[in-house]
Amino acid sequence: MNDKKILMTLVALSLVALHGLMLTVSVAQESPERIVGVKVGDWVKYGNFLATYESNDPGAQTPPMDLIEHNKTEWVTSTVESINGTKITFQTVTHYKNGTDTNSSLYVDINTGDGEGAFMFISANLSQLDNIYGSAEYDNTWINVTNQMVYANALRETHYLVAAIGSQSEIDDIVESIGYMVEYFWDKATGVLLERIGTFSKETGDYSTVTVMSESVTDTNLWEEKPDTTPPTAEAGPDQTTTVNQEVSFDGGSSSDNEGGWGMDSCHWDFGDGTQGTGTTVTHAFNASGRYIVTLTVKDGGGNSDDDFLTVTVEEASSPSSITGVVVLVILLIAGLILWMLKNKK
Repeated sequence: MNDKKILMTLVALSLVALHGLMLTVSVAQESPERIVGVKVGDWVKYGNFLATYESNDPGAQTPPMDLIEHNKTEWVTSTVESINGTKITFQTVTHYKNGTDTNSSLYVDINTGDGEGAFMFISANLSQLDNIYGSAEYDNTWINVTNQMVYANALRETHYLVAAIGSQSEIDDIVESIGYMVEYFWDKATGVLLERIGTFSKETGDYSTVTVMSESVTDTNLWEEKPDTTPPTAEAGPDQTTTVNQEVSFDGGSSSDNEGGWGMDSCHWDFGDGTQGTGTTVTHAFNASGRYIVTLTVKDGGGNSDDDFLTVTVEEASSPSSITGVVVLVILLIAGLILWMLKNKK
């Protein structure tokens, strides 16, 4: 698709300044970190291909070939094939209204803008006034506005860039004016091109020619509801030592989930002695000495689960009878000492 848009690509790449339609504000000098917002297998389908040609110039009654080809296009899909650093390689299938297809493999580096797939992908999560690419070639192509628009039945936060360039000359008292304008819309979260409009106008004396070409996203898997298949991480806590019938506290609050925050639907404890408990924090007393493997099982909202283990060593509590024996022995020793002292006094 990109190679068919010679008009828009040449205009965008040749921009030295954005006149009139560009915001007259300073652009931040620091280039933001460039982040790939798509993954292998992501695809975008473009439709609504429209090309109009109006001219009253007797010498320009036939539309250009790229315009004719644009109107023959029914849809185009771009599917991400590979990602290497900031370089995205994608397969493009162009389907024509006569039922034929063409295939091509393109790439774009979202950091530099290199590649024949430029403008199809930019960095994810850029902000207003950020350059679409980080190289000097794109110093004057920055995001004008970020707003919300609907594409493929979804409300998306959308970056908008409009660029215009024109020239005027005069030959034999006949003034000729030529103007180009391109408009691009990208999805902020993924950096994927959503819509593109190119306009060319030429006025030579009383004659005028106006061309408009456009297409937009009609379907994609990028913002479909995707199931959570990543398990959480269970954290049962450190090993513990206790005594028989002494309550022990267990805390699974350090467990985490890829969805952020707590993210867990349930916490289940198996104390290894035939009893169980539920909750982030629980207490339990073991009624016999020994070593027990306590298992914490956490489950997230997607039904994924993870286990973690700790060992509880339960020792016998001090026996009251043995304590009594010690006390009696101490008393007898004291009594014997007293009797010895009294006997020696005599």
